[in-house]
Amino acid sequence: MGRKHDLEPLALQAWEQEIGADLALALTPSKRAAHPQRVHTRADLPEGAFAALEEALGPLRESDLIVIPAGARLVDPQERRYAYVPTQVLAACERGAALWVERSDTPGVCALIPAGRLAAVDEEHILLAARLSLLGATARLSVHYNAVGRPLLQEPLKRLRGAAASEPRPTPRTSTDVTLLPVKWRSALASALLHPDDPVVAVFGRVPPEEFGGRRRECLLALTPWELIVIRDPEVVSAAAAYGLDTLYLPRGHMARASLSTGELRLLVNDAEIPIKLGDELAADISDRLGPYLPLPAAAEGGR
Repeated sequence: MGRKHDLEPLALQAWEQEIGADLALALTPSKRAAHPQRVHTRADLPEGAFAALEEALGPLRESDLIVIPAGARLVDPQERRYAYVPTQVLAACERGAALWVERSDTPGVCALIPAGRLAAVDEEHILLAARLSLLGATARLSVHYNAVGRPLLQEPLKRLRGAAASEPRPTPRTSTDVTLLPVKWRSALASALLHPDDPVVAVFGRVPPEEFGGRRRECLLALTPWELIVIRDPEVVSAAAAYGLDTLYLPRGHMARASLSTGELRLLVNDAEIPIKLGDELAADISDRLGPYLPLPAAAEGGR
């Protein structure tokens, strides 16, 4: 039985400390999460970070590393709760991902997920707030950062995703004409693909309002030889959600089981259970068009 994962991030991580609004403003005048920074030489890293990450993952290139400087982030906008986040160094490469944190007591690697145990990569951004979560069967790695720096993370993340996907899997013979998708979703899919020339079968639709506080969301599921990619409007009841996306990457090579029930797709990936809310109409489209290429039970496929 797989371990169920809630894709929403923990409100406060073990190395974060809750602080008041005044201190948060002093630490981060813009009230935005820190900008990720590219690593050019090892001198750009906090002392001890490179050695610890190489011990966890093996040899690393500077291009595998991203520094997220210390700062404050908003935890609860209604109660104006903030957290102080120490400097973090994210490493992502063909062997896996690890997060080094400059904790005041014991700086070191706080999370490690080998590429072969990666269950999902979840990227969410709304306006300038961005979050990356990497999920394994027994581990989770999450960082918050300023979305302006999101392109810096894509190169190391694609190396990690490619290694996790391992070998290509069959796809339907007829690909989707992605030029027929709305511009927002066509652009999002193009930037999400592991390889730009990969064949894609996409299912696009709306999620019923009763699922998300009366606000309709759109969702795109794209099957490639390597991954199932789910791109959706963020699950946030806020006008700002119109200016964001939540993108979920699931390696097909590690999908052991899938089920469709009451408008929800549940996937067992590397022993982690991933739930995806779709609504009945979109779930039916998924069963019809992608069912033979997902590890759905025979009864579900036969009901198409």
